[in-house]
Amino acid sequence: MMERQRNWHVSKFEQNAESPLVAIARQVDEESARLDADTAVQYGQMQNSAGVSPHDLELKAWGQESFPLKERTGEINDQPIHFLGVVHTPETLLFQRKRIEEAIASAGAVVLEGAPEIAGVYDLEFLQKVKDRLHTAGSTEGEAEGWVHKSILDNPPIVFFREMEQLAKKHQKLVITIDPHSGADKDRELILEWAGGHDRLSEDLGAFDIGLLGVWATAVGASAGTLAWNQLKTDERRRFEKHQPDFVEKNPELVPKPSRRQFLAGVAGLAATAPLAPSVLSSASGSSSPYTIPFDFLDYRNVSVARGIDKLTRARRFDGPILFIYGASHADPMMTYLHSPELRDTKYALYSPARAVKQSETNIYEFAPESKNDPDPTHYRWKKILSQSR
Repeated sequence: MMERQRNWHVSKFEQNAESPLVAIARQVDEESARLDADTAVQYGQMQNSAGVSPHDLELKAWGQESFPLKERTGEINDQPIHFLGVVHTPETLLFQRKRIEEAIASAGAVVLEGAPEIAGVYDLEFLQKVKDRLHTAGSTEGEAEGWVHKSILDNPPIVFFREMEQLAKKHQKLVITIDPHSGADKDRELILEWAGGHDRLSEDLGAFDIGLLGVWATAVGASAGTLAWNQLKTDERRRFEKHQPDFVEKNPELVPKPSRRQFLAGVAGLAATAPLAPSVLSSASGSSSPYTIPFDFLDYRNVSVARGIDKLTRARRFDGPILFIYGASHADPMMTYLHSPELRDTKYALYSPARAVKQSETNIYEFAPESKNDPDPTHYRWKKILSQSR
């Protein structure tokens, strides 16, 4: 796939009377059309006929079936929510661009699973840093250049989510990142680790899996311990009542007394943790089942994003629905957690080992000029206007 320069630092706009936002929208449309045409040729799905939109060709129906959108709607704290589950590749853009852009245009803000331009993945300085890391690991100049194209510039998910950023620019929408796996500096850190010849994420997740097993066992043990302690108090009181009834009658405050609150806490704890056992154990053994409650890194991400949106919408309103653009597998779990605060909070509490490995942070960005009323569209940048740690 051809490299697409979309760095607004170096973009060239015609000097004319159009406003900066109109110029930016025009530039986005032109480059989006080139991306779709290039994708069509690259994947051999249709011929690149000049002036013909991919959406007008007979393969449109086939493409929409092969790259479907998983749409869900709801609300949290009276804020409308729209979830768009996608196959995050350029082919999805080829066949579903119109619907995706409609959803972005009507949104109050867009929550992205990945935001590579905002994270600085395309900055020339960063790309050179990646090449330097590859050289240190033993790559030649040609190998380093090829790696950068394959893993960054032509990486399908990165290309897809960068296009989501471009459409947010075009329609002047706020972009939100919350995911503990991406956003802010996490994307760049991960790429540099890959370039260095090791993947700390895999190492972290190995420790993370062990930690999950440990926290589940600890939670079960604590809940069972609470019930056991309560039962000991009950048995001791019964002995007092049987063998020293006069003492019990005269000194009730000195006699061991079971706590109803502790009993209910113990029962609730076991109820919350026991169903997780099959999933935790199957995760530890490398297997999975659709009939278990998820307890893994993917689920932790879903829980964290839902919790972040709950916290954000309690403090801020958006003029239009909050649009999530995520991989389709996130749609149903994330909507479940948005609508189930008790389950969400219970799972989040149990994910303390995950938070030690990958903590989430809510960031909001707007695409705006470097200085107020600047008429030059090349001076527009993504600016962070809110950062909220957990």
